[in-house]
Amino acid sequence: MFKSNLSEANRNIELLAFLLNGEQITKQEAADMFNVEEITISRALQYYRSLGIEAFGRKTGIKILNKP
Repeated sequence: MFKSNLSEANRNIELLAFLLNGEQITKQEAADMFNVEEITISRALQYYRSLGIEAFGRKTGIKILNKP
């Protein structure tokens, strides 16, 4: 169980870093990159929003509205 949580944390950090670096990616492309389902990426975006990061998946790609 710990390994699963660690993998989720690593994925969340890597995806956030990728997006904060200005990379454009859709939810499906991110899911393919991390070998997960698109719903998993949606949950990551929801997690970011719970932390106050305005991250949303749009048809044109994932957007972070309040970059630091």
